This record gives sequence, C-alpha cells and structure tokens, in this order.
Amino acid sequence: VVALLHGPIVKTILLIGLGIAVQRLAIGEEGWLTTLRFLQTFAVFVWTIFLLKFSGLMMKAASGDSSRMKMVEPTTYPGDVGVDVVYSLTPSLRAAVSVNTDFAEANPEAVTGFLTAIAQGWQAAIDDSDAAIEALLKRNPAADADLEKRRLQLSIDANVLTDYVRENGLGNVDPERFAAAIEQTKTVYEFQNEPDAAAFFDDSYLPKGDVLLMK
Repeated sequence: VVALLHGPIVKTILLIGLGIAVQRLAIGEEGWLTTLRFLQTFAVFVWTIFLLKFSGLMMKAASGDSSRMKMVEPTTYPGDVGVDVVYSLTPSLRAAVSVNTDFAEANPEAVTGFLTAIAQGWQAAIDDSDAAIEALLKRNPAADADLEKRRLQLSIDANVLTDYVRENGLGNVDPERFAAAIEQTKTVYEFQNEPDAAAFFDDSYLPKGDVLLMK
C-alpha cells in the first residue's frame, strides 16, 4: 500500500506546484480556469488508478486467505426465509436488459440481435470459461484470473444455468415468481400505483429457436 501511495502523492504535489506556478503567470482568468480544470481532471485520474490497484490488491488478498473468506460466508440465505431476491423489483430487475420503448418499437431486429448476442456470449462462457476469462483480462489486465473465474462459475451456477433456464431459456420470466416478488415488495413498500408486470417485461423481442436454451 505504501508503495502504491508514493506515486499518487508525488504526482499530486507536482500538480499543486504546477498550479501555483501557473497562477503567478499573467494568463488571464479564463486561461487559469482552463488550467485548473485540467489539473483537477489529471488528479482525479491519478487517484482513480490508485483506487483500482488498491481494490485489486485487497480482492486478491481476500481470495487467497481461506479463513477470511469463511468469516464472511453467510449461514442463512434469502431463499431460506422465503425471499426470492432474483425476482426482486429493483430498477435493473436483477440482470435485465433495459431498452427505450420507442427505440425497440422502431428497431425490433436490433433488440433481438442484441439479446441473441448476450445468449451466445453466455453459452460461449459456459462452454469455455478459460477463454472467457482470457477475453476479460485483455480488457482489464488488473483483474485476478483465478478470482474472476470463481466469480464467473458462481454466477453461472446460481443465476444463469438454472433448471428454469434449461427448460425455458435465458431471458424468460416466470409469471408466478414475478407476481410473488411484487407481493413480497408490498410488505415493505407502499405503492402509489399498482405495479404492472407488463410494464417491466416484454418477451416479444426474445430470439426464437433454441438460442436461449443454455446447455
């Protein structure tokens, strides 16, 4: 951590010194404000990089310490007490794809094509998780390969390759579970308007055939 802090601190001090030096120059108020914005943006970039590296170190340390992982392992899951979190009425409806309705109506092929690509991507990840992680690392070299593979497998087992998906396909919603989720939400939230499932989910854009049937 100390080694990681050295770079951002030194750069920040240099930026402050540069700002003081520029302020003494006769560049006018507009020039000074432009310079200040640049320095602030660069400082944010420097510390963002630090936070990403620091987070990566913490995740790697946690994944390598089995005793620490056991300390945070839950003993009671929401399903054990009758709460279906997969169908909770969050803005994203768990891992749903949201689309502007006007765009969808004008471009149905594009929406269906996008959903097809998602399904094909998940199937490719299921078939070859090593290749999926390799693709991830190309875009995020700071990621921990072993940790990301574990996370991917957990996601596949718990949320993607479920019995319902095997039978009904990825992207479909169980009407009964959806209705039950609405009823559960009513116990802790007072709706101004009764939720309409049709306003949250539309299966008309889902691709036809067996592309959604994960194997």
